[in-house]
Amino acid sequence: MKKYYILSSLLVLSFITACGGDKTPIEVPLDVSASSKAEADNQQIKKILESLNAISSKLDKLESSKNQTVVVSSIPSIKPTTLNPIQSIKPNEIIKTPEPIKPTSSPTSAPKVTGRKILDTIISNVYLVGAVEADLENFEKSLDSNKTSSYNMKLYSEKTKRIRIDILESSNSSSVGAKITYVSGDANKVKVRPPGALSIITTEMEKNDTRIGGINGYALDQTDFFGMARRFVDTNYDADLTGTTKINGSVVYVLKIKCKTTNNLDKRIKSELLYFDPKTFVIRGWEAFTTEDTNLESFYRLTIKNYKISDIFPEGTFKI
Repeated sequence: MKKYYILSSLLVLSFITACGGDKTPIEVPLDVSASSKAEADNQQIKKILESLNAISSKLDKLESSKNQTVVVSSIPSIKPTTLNPIQSIKPNEIIKTPEPIKPTSSPTSAPKVTGRKILDTIISNVYLVGAVEADLENFEKSLDSNKTSSYNMKLYSEKTKRIRIDILESSNSSSVGAKITYVSGDANKVKVRPPGALSIITTEMEKNDTRIGGINGYALDQTDFFGMARRFVDTNYDADLTGTTKINGSVVYVLKIKCKTTNNLDKRIKSELLYFDPKTFVIRGWEAFTTEDTNLESFYRLTIKNYKISDIFPEGTFKI
């Protein structure tokens, strides 16, 4: 409103000035005609109107600046990045090297994909795969005696670290038919449904109970997928890709693993072999040796004969 008041006042004042109301009338040369005088008057009025328009424009800007809302540009949101200390590699990086990698003293001719990087990828994959159903064979020889044990099992493993084991065959006949469930790395107990007449009840047992576990006293979750991943994440474990072999007709790759310090599963372990599927990076087998020579007999051998990957198991899979 103030703007229009100022404009009106200026317009009236300008008009009075143009029409001679001002003490200083518009000067017109004496030697021009009446029409020239009228044209000069029109030019003067035009200049006044232009001045008024300029003033109006300035007033508009002034008033607009008073009422203007300053819009601050929003800072672009940064999506959180999941930090994974393990750098994955593509399967075809390994498939390009089908022959066993021979040791070399020249770093320039060393394979681009290191054994440690492959091991990191296998570890990462353990936590990424939704659900694995597998048929396992287990053989173990006691390091304190000549006793041996063997099992054929059905394994259900989910990335929530829930595990279920059904013992199908065993050198310990009393355990055949037992069903075991536990969470890997959580607490020391496992739930067990015994076979036969006692199957109507479930009981709790220690994870390293020799009636359900290994005869060397290893806990069940020390030798399952997650147990291996927790142990091998330690960079004191070196790995070398040594070649290929077959498990149940399928080609698998072999990593030889040695610990630069003391093996934290068993100090008597001097070397290990880890077998994995080069397409899925699923662990297909594991062997432990009391010597660095892996051509000798291992005292612990785990073989995954067949496996199937899915997103999730049906409800009730881990209820026994």
